[in-house]
Amino acid sequence: MKDADGTEFDERQKLRDDFYDALTAFGLCLQTALSSRSFFEDKSFSEELITRYKSDLRFFTELRQTARRDAMETVDYSVYEEQIRKLVDKQVIGTEVRDPEGVYPVHQLGQSREARGLVGREDPQ
Repeated sequence: MKDADGTEFDERQKLRDDFYDALTAFGLCLQTALSSRSFFEDKSFSEELITRYKSDLRFFTELRQTARRDAMETVDYSVYEEQIRKLVDKQVIGTEVRDPEGVYPVHQLGQSREARGLVGREDPQ
């Protein structure tokens, strides 16, 4: 949709943001309750109700992921994972491995400079 200036905006963004906030609050509240012994001792919450809360949280979390993908708020790169892996394996080539400055190889501590291969180099110690 466009506003008076002609700038495009998503008219459902506020609705999604409110949903995301409510879901986050519900998830945090449920997490707090499930970590409390008194929640399980309270007989007004049956096992079926607790199971329903967990199921609802799972459902709405998946719904949030779907809504974010549909609104193009996130991109699911998993469909490209294999292609990216092949591209990196084929195109990225290492030419040299260097230790960064200031590294003290533990297995060489206490050895002489010659034994450590530092002859002619400035000692980092």
